[in-house]
Amino acid sequence: MNVELNKKYKLCSHTIIKAIFEEGKTIKQYPLRSIALAIEPDSTKAAFQLVISVPKRNFKKAHDRNRIRRQLKEAFRLNKGILEEKLIEQKQQIALFLVYTERTQLEYKVLESKMKKLIQQITIEQGHV
Repeated sequence: MNVELNKKYKLCSHTIIKAIFEEGKTIKQYPLRSIALAIEPDSTKAAFQLVISVPKRNFKKAHDRNRIRRQLKEAFRLNKGILEEKLIEQKQQIALFLVYTERTQLEYKVLESKMKKLIQQITIEQGHV
């Protein structure tokens, strides 16, 4: 399975992002919140597209937000295979918006374990999205 998390996985469409917040399904796994929305299958795109957000309200310094974002992106990259296989098998595509809700920085091991649990929840509930 492809272990990269390159440009094709990046969600850039403002219309899809807006639709995620209007129609998407929220899945929580503290300290992460995921909003998922099924999108029209397109063979040129990946099985999912992703945005990771760390609120400026909780972390004033950009280097803190960037560090958390990098850690979340790496944790997702290492564990995305579960979700990707399921979506390809069912010929579906989803858009994901991940939000870090904790007000302090957590250790990478904690973030990775929470990300695994979140991806498993998304995989289970993705059929209902």
